[in-house]
Amino acid sequence: MNAQPLRSLPPLSLTGLVALALLGLLGAGCQQPPESPDVLRMTVESSSPFVLAAEPGEIALSLDIIADPPKDLERKPLNLGLVIDHSGSMTGDQMADARRAIRALLDRLAEDDMVSVIAFGSRVEVLQAQSAWEDVDKEALYAAVAAIQPRGTTAMGDALQTALAQVGSTWDTGRVNRVILLTDGIPNDPNLVLQASGQARSQQIAVTTMGLGPQFNETLMAQVADLTGGQYRFIASSDQIADVFDAQRESLEKTVARGATMTFTFGPGVHVTNIYGAPQANVLGQRVEVFLGDMDAQTTRKLGLRLQVDGQPAGAHIEIADAVLSYQDPVTGATRERFVYIEAEASADPDRVETSRKADVLKRLEQFGALQDMEGAIEQWEAGDTDNAREGMKSAAARFKANRLSNIPTNAAEGALGALSGAGGLGRLGGLGAGAAGGEGLRQRAGASAAPLAAMAAPVLAATPAATPAAAEAPAEEAQVEAYMEAQLDNIERVDPSSSAGKLVGKDVRALHRNTLGY
Repeated sequence: MNAQPLRSLPPLSLTGLVALALLGLLGAGCQQPPESPDVLRMTVESSSPFVLAAEPGEIALSLDIIADPPKDLERKPLNLGLVIDHSGSMTGDQMADARRAIRALLDRLAEDDMVSVIAFGSRVEVLQAQSAWEDVDKEALYAAVAAIQPRGTTAMGDALQTALAQVGSTWDTGRVNRVILLTDGIPNDPNLVLQASGQARSQQIAVTTMGLGPQFNETLMAQVADLTGGQYRFIASSDQIADVFDAQRESLEKTVARGATMTFTFGPGVHVTNIYGAPQANVLGQRVEVFLGDMDAQTTRKLGLRLQVDGQPAGAHIEIADAVLSYQDPVTGATRERFVYIEAEASADPDRVETSRKADVLKRLEQFGALQDMEGAIEQWEAGDTDNAREGMKSAAARFKANRLSNIPTNAAEGALGALSGAGGLGRLGGLGAGAAGGEGLRQRAGASAAPLAAMAAPVLAATPAATPAAAEAPAEEAQVEAYMEAQLDNIERVDPSSSAGKLVGKDVRALHRNTLGY
């Protein structure tokens, strides 16, 4: 049995029961916050309950952290800071679409939501100080938003610090405290942005970063989101800003957990060799901490770990790991925990070890590794090493395909690519020459001659049912990822990585990797 049950607590003594009864009587006259149900569940699967005795062995762990909210989940009030880049690169449709998206988001706020609006170029301007939406002079704010014009450099770090001061001034345990940053560029000083991220983490204010177009620093934007517990979103085309803003608003309103963290404590002789789905994992000796951040009602977060186990004598019971999921209730602020203990036994019987291996867990981690390889191949391509990038992408695609978790018809991948192209997925960039640069070329793709460009990650997530174990995941997701990898081989051959089109390819690949694992 690989999926381990939660460890139960020992029974209370008679003295303990009496004490609890007295506490209940003493508190009977006080109004207590309602007890919230556990809204996150965690499944942990080990690749095997056995390792070969007297030899180093490997154990793989596959984890799903799944939101399991009550049916009557109430909307969470927001404490929101909107930070909008209007530097000189935000020209044409980008600025106009951003202004429309801001107004649309503001129009959907509840009267008791708290909000501030910050615009920045070379300087930072507070268009609206943190206030309840019902108290805001809406016409004056709409006029200020409409007057935003592209100009100046990109003082992103200063803007984030300003937003944190605004949101922090009305921070409330019972609200979703969040900063949303929209940018299309590279900050004047990335170190200031990282400093602000550390400040946000200490203030318990998550930052959602939204990168627009081909030029922004997606590594930095993803890092800010990961460090603060927010989300990173890639927006390929400015006509998608309003939809992404609205999806983020809905996500925030359905927040079920705040500051979620996975902590692994490994037993003696157990060593971590690889972690999937946690780029900001903090490794301290036998302890690994993964900050997941705020989680909404639709969340499914996937993690994978490869562990090396020192050789043990036959019959030895091996303490693999304690896995603890902790999070704060967004209503009461109370901390909740889920706990799983994973163990194995050293066996001298090779057949027993071999037959006990759980193929689905091993395949799932191989798929995670293939996604990592795909991103590595794109990094080689961006560095100008097309030959190795081509081979790396072929290898990644073959690795993913060899580890299917479901049976996919031979024509499913081709159909998936066509469906993605029609739905706005990046897919294969047909009609692009080696020197292509600019959005119009990107619109000419297989199966959709004029479909708007969008991040591939959205269709993949849509095809991934929440709260579904690895062995039963929909074939559509695997078919789409396989088709996507094959399409990138074509892009590597035909697109100049230094062009706008090439930069969009790199951002899209990284978005797919992150979103397939749910972060």
